[in-house]
Amino acid sequence: MIEKNKEYQVKIIDLDYKGDGIAKIGDSFIYISGLLKDEEAIIKITKLGRGFGVGEIIKILKESKDRTKETSKLGSLNLYHLSFKEQLNWQYKITKETLEKVLNKKVNVLETITDNIEFNYRNKVVFHVLKGKKLKLGLYSFNNQTLEVINNFILANEEVINGKSEVGGFD
Repeated sequence: MIEKNKEYQVKIIDLDYKGDGIAKIGDSFIYISGLLKDEEAIIKITKLGRGFGVGEIIKILKESKDRTKETSKLGSLNLYHLSFKEQLNWQYKITKETLEKVLNKKVNVLETITDNIEFNYRNKVVFHVLKGKKLKLGLYSFNNQTLEVINNFILANEEVINGKSEVGGFD
């Protein structure tokens, strides 16, 4: 039986629709942010439900061949550590699975269309302000519990980061 706050060694069998790694312990599926398919890790169970659990990474024992960098702390970068090619494959798979589930039939989905720009492509970013002794501007961590102060967001284009875009008004 799985226990909360206990550590387990797991192997990730797939990624879910949010990009979290999925492992199986007994009859329960465990979701772990920051792990990729085929990775092996020591995790700690942080939440348990009926037939599922949530874990956090203690130590990665075996990295995926598709891991390109360290996992980001930011919730907006949940697949930052996955190679760009595999991000596109994941998007295709999730789109196909979702459509087939909703429509209850097989569908033909075209490959993901891309301009091959990995960074600085977003023209909209929602920054959050945390009031304290000083105002903090940033993005929430992947657990949505802490605000990470950032000076540059690698997915936002230059106009968003530097405030250079022109805003139309009324005449």
